Amino acid sequence: MTAIRHVAAVDALGEFLPLGGAVGSQHADLLIGYTGQDLASAGPPACWPGESLLKRVGVRRGLSRAECLAIGDGYLEYRHALARQTTWQMPRLAEVVAHGGDQEWHLLLIEQYVRGESLSAFLGSTRHSAEYRQAALAAVLRNVLSHPETNRAISVNGHRLRLVGQGVDLKPSNVVVATIGSPYLVDQFPPLLLDGSGAVRFRWERLHTFSEEKLKILCFTKAGAMLRLLRLLQLSARSVEEAARLTRGFLATVQAVGPRQTDWRFLWQEVQANFPTLRRLYAGATS
Repeated sequence: MTAIRHVAAVDALGEFLPLGGAVGSQHADLLIGYTGQDLASAGPPACWPGESLLKRVGVRRGLSRAECLAIGDGYLEYRHALARQTTWQMPRLAEVVAHGGDQEWHLLLIEQYVRGESLSAFLGSTRHSAEYRQAALAAVLRNVLSHPETNRAISVNGHRLRLVGQGVDLKPSNVVVATIGSPYLVDQFPPLLLDGSGAVRFRWERLHTFSEEKLKILCFTKAGAMLRLLRLLQLSARSVEEAARLTRGFLATVQAVGPRQTDWRFLWQEVQANFPTLRRLYAGATS
């Protein structure tokens, strides 16, 4: 895959036989299926056998053709940077297709389907030993810490946190622990990149519900990304006891993988004070 193609209709993608139904969300529709030899008409052959995902992203966002193409270019740049500069494993990507008409455009992505469990389901499962769960969580956190830092920082609740060049939308549903035991980052859209002035590129309200401050803290700092992940894992726990156990294990694992002292102090103090930064950033949010 070297470029974004333009197609006039979805059926130009060619053979895509659904194995299950469409899964709808606010941002994307997923269709799990099997891709044949010709992944797309006049396009490259499938780069892996078996199950694939067809994702529609940016749907009903009112994107113009130029915006859609810019986002697609940024998405490819973002994926390449994550693969080159971090230790994240990501599903293999076959093609990015710009699709639309007179009213709006969106992107179609065809990528490898990674079979496994979401991070929250994996950590909450009694089928896995505590050691196995801890090892997978440690791998996720090491991936976060692998992001190279820039020379820019942001002050958060009295802590000066360094920004990274490639952010990460670190949610339990965006991390899948594959059946072979390796964690994958399975959602990288929209692209999270800083520009030369330290501003978030592609931050349009039609794509991001987060303000620039919220994006920078929660997606472009390592401590903020880990803090948000911990809170979302707590909220997915089935009991207070499970949430407390998960929190203890999470903090112990963070400390073991060795973050910067500033990041660790921020994370620890936020947890002890019941997440004041998250409460401020999400004040007034409906979910």
